[in-house]
Amino acid sequence: MAGDVLGGQGPFESSKVIYVKVSFAEMKKLSKEISKKILSTGKKPDAIVYIERGGMVIARLLCDYLDVKNVYGIQASYYTDIGRRADTVKAREFRIDEIKTLGMNILLVDDIADTGKTLKFLHGKLASAGIHAQAATLVYKRGSIIKPDFYGTEVEGNVWIVFDYEEEESRRSFSKSGNKAGAEFLDKNFPEG
Repeated sequence: MAGDVLGGQGPFESSKVIYVKVSFAEMKKLSKEISKKILSTGKKPDAIVYIERGGMVIARLLCDYLDVKNVYGIQASYYTDIGRRADTVKAREFRIDEIKTLGMNILLVDDIADTGKTLKFLHGKLASAGIHAQAATLVYKRGSIIKPDFYGTEVEGNVWIVFDYEEEESRRSFSKSGNKAGAEFLDKNFPEG
């Protein structure tokens, strides 16, 4: 992962932030590693439930590497914008009975376990319906309230990840919030932007 320490205090961090870019090639590599870990348990999931939008790309990669055909997306977030947390997890209504038709052994997928609140919220919803769910993320931040069962890499809490697929969203958010350090990081690491 490419990273630079850039001074600056964005509105969402009170200490120096280490910005790190995760390229699509790195996403594929980490997803393959996660898949190998899952397959080594001898328990392939019946289905993958991903958290929209961050988990979409990773879920698709894991479907391929694990040969899982059943997939279901849930729109849920603890953030209102990049770096701006809500009071609670917001989730669009989803049908637990539809998920049950996919199987009772679910892999819950997101790109990152940042605070862990979204993963914990959805894991609880699935568990309360009798569904066994294991969590998988590309990145696990120390300090998350939930440690995924499977993850590709572990980082400190002051690391801010920018995935390849969120370049423009990050650019707009950093511009809107006046996050100069974040904008400089994007200019350096996404020069075609």
